[in-house]
Amino acid sequence: MPAKPNNPAPRRKQPRTPAAARGERVLVGAAVLALAAAVAVWLVQVHLPIRRVEVVGAEQVSRAEVLAAARVDTALALYSVDKAVLEDRVAGLPWVREARCQRVPDGTLRIRVFERAPVLLALDGRGRPRAYLDAEGYRMPVRPGMAFRTPLLRGLKLPAEGRAPLEHPAVRDLLAALAAAPEPTRALLSDFELDGRHGLRLNTVLYNPRRGLRVQLGHGAYAEKFERLAAFWHQVVLPQPGKDFGPVDLRFDGQIVTQEIAINHGAANDGSASELEQP
Repeated sequence: MPAKPNNPAPRRKQPRTPAAARGERVLVGAAVLALAAAVAVWLVQVHLPIRRVEVVGAEQVSRAEVLAAARVDTALALYSVDKAVLEDRVAGLPWVREARCQRVPDGTLRIRVFERAPVLLALDGRGRPRAYLDAEGYRMPVRPGMAFRTPLLRGLKLPAEGRAPLEHPAVRDLLAALAAAPEPTRALLSDFELDGRHGLRLNTVLYNPRRGLRVQLGHGAYAEKFERLAAFWHQVVLPQPGKDFGPVDLRFDGQIVTQEIAINHGAANDGSASELEQP
């Protein structure tokens, strides 16, 4: 007779223990609670009103100006506010470089303002303050009581209105050089005059009770020319407080030329050229 197949007996399903059943009920309950909490949070966010609007970081612009530019509709729910639109509105203010909005769960809408830093003050044809300029060529209005330690600029014709940065190449180069210059170098620079034919001229601060330097900067490479001027100032001018210096010409590469002194990156020797230490 053929052998019968050796089929294993079917396994019996183990009955659930009370502990396992309780564990399953706990997991299901936790999931239901988590879902309910998520729904509750969503409902709160959808209907949470704007309880207050907070402005942070504004110094040259007032809170009222920021709020007027933002045009926040306080009838809206907090989380329905379009942050990108609001930030773009506030960034349109002349003194504002960037704006960031934050929605806080306590109902606060926070507007953080990052303002522009002026590096130059442009004067009008009568020598009156016209507008501050930042490193990128954006103009900021002058207001009563406002004062920054920046050099002055004469001879620049600014349009009556305009939010776009200046397109004047020489002034753009000057603004970038001023922003990059170290503070001790910027402290030497008193005022600039723009001349379409000869480029920029500069008056320094006084090196004795009577006189400052009259400097011809010419066109371009202003950052490097400021470095040469600073070296000349500290190595030649300051050590000789009783000496007067004629007009200084920085238009020639690597040279500092005056009526009395011709210097090739160098220390002063009347009528000669010699090496200056790098600042």
